Amino acid sequence: AGLGFGAEAGGGVALVRGADGKWSPPAFVGAADGSWGLQIGAHDEDIIMVLMTEEGLRLLKEGKQGNIGVELKASLGPLQVGKDFDANQYAPVLIYKNRKAGGFAGASVKAGGIVGAKNKNQTYYGHTLQWILFSDEAPISDTSLNLINALRKIAGQPAFETEKGEQQ
Repeated sequence: AGLGFGAEAGGGVALVRGADGKWSPPAFVGAADGSWGLQIGAHDEDIIMVLMTEEGLRLLKEGKQGNIGVELKASLGPLQVGKDFDANQYAPVLIYKNRKAGGFAGASVKAGGIVGAKNKNQTYYGHTLQWILFSDEAPISDTSLNLINALRKIAGQPAFETEKGEQQ
């Protein structure tokens, strides 16, 4: 949403696929952007971000994720025209958006990023985002196993089922 000053916020999960093809359990993340410029409106969208390089993953390992950029766009419902120009040096990052509703127009300067949802990860796993994604020790719940199997299918890997969600 924005009127001069703007804000974007949301939450979701992050998973990492290792070089051996195994997926980590999902860790909770939060995302936020702030912006300033000529802008008005609000919209609702789902976003999937895919970090394609080790350099992109390094940001999650170190607990840092940020971007600064310029945004020129207009949207009405699911339709959008315009472009984001990010000064993010950790490309390539593939971004898939599914705009649901709303309207927005503007030109702005923005900054923000993705961080681990510390309280949620601590409550659910008793550990940090980095431990969950990179330790190979975090448990995989049945619900997580359903998500991992969906990702394995998209990646062309066979699904698996075990009592404790251990990947084979």
